[in-house]
Amino acid sequence: APSHASRVDSGVDVPELKGDRDIRAFLLRYKPFDFAMALEQAFTRLENHAELVKGVLKLACGEIQDSNPAPIPKLPSSKDQGIVEGIWQMPWSLLWGPPGTGKTQNVADALARHALANGAGKILVVTPTNLAADEVAHRICGILDKSGKLNTPRGCLIYRGGRGAGKKLSKDFPQSLRDEAYAREYDAKRRQMEELIEQRDNARHRRQYSEASKINKQLQGLRATLPDETMFAITKGAARVIILTTFRALALVGQGENPALVDKVIVDEAGMVSRLTTAAMATIGKSVMLAGDPKQIGPIYALPPGASKEIRTWLLKSGLSHLVSVKESLQYPHVRFLELQYRMHPDISKAASEFTYDGILKDADNAKLLAKDPPASPKLP
Repeated sequence: APSHASRVDSGVDVPELKGDRDIRAFLLRYKPFDFAMALEQAFTRLENHAELVKGVLKLACGEIQDSNPAPIPKLPSSKDQGIVEGIWQMPWSLLWGPPGTGKTQNVADALARHALANGAGKILVVTPTNLAADEVAHRICGILDKSGKLNTPRGCLIYRGGRGAGKKLSKDFPQSLRDEAYAREYDAKRRQMEELIEQRDNARHRRQYSEASKINKQLQGLRATLPDETMFAITKGAARVIILTTFRALALVGQGENPALVDKVIVDEAGMVSRLTTAAMATIGKSVMLAGDPKQIGPIYALPPGASKEIRTWLLKSGLSHLVSVKESLQYPHVRFLELQYRMHPDISKAASEFTYDGILKDADNAKLLAKDPPASPKLP
């Protein structure tokens, strides 16, 4: 995929493949379902959208080009307006949330309000892990369920796609794991497929191989008409918020003449998502929001052996890596910083704030109460 990005985009600071060593490194054959293969296939499908790829790569590297509002509705107002409102309509925005500052909750609150808005379009939330995807889905479902508005006559407003959903989400909100309309269509076709399989096997048992071959062709044709459930949820389903892992979402990249399938893409834990993957995700939406913390763990990437240091360094940067100083970053209108932390002991947050966040990170009232608790160990001060 990096080699493809270099071919279609000479105006972006992407390292070129130089020499046989780099070329061999990116021509390695990966195992089935490997993330690198999915990423390469995603960019291959974007070959006819060179300008789009060029634009999102620049944005993923921190080059902001356009401050005009994106063509998506505003968030509905609420009594507790969050920090997300100010950047919701921007075509590219960054929500910087240090540990314990409520980043996921802020995003979940905004998405719950979006799901209830009249005429709201689709929003895709992508995360680097299944655990993170479950956490976002569970929080949004919890907010909507409390108000009794999670489910509609057409189905659940939240769809958690993929196969990695955990037990908690499956137990508390199983309706978020299937699109009802798709399930009805799938179940009907599955029954048809089961009947055809039984007829085919009976024909084989009777050694009527010509008849078995005809039935097998019917079976293959029926399977080919079965749509992808995630794509069905995006194009026809009731859900207004679709939540996937980045790996699963790569299958949506470059599908159709217009790659933008949804109104907005939100990349949660964006500090763990590489620039290249971020750019691929960005092609799916009309606008993009990255939510994360560049000071925490960076992208976890299976780098092919033999790649040059320049390429390895570039691949291990995220769409937030250009955010170095909080004070400098806040000068940009598309950046918001969550400055109140709710879970760290004040002594710990003070050190983190001074060393990592330019002294801007502050303690919320409930965090200040932690200073009154006795130490966890009598040996500690």
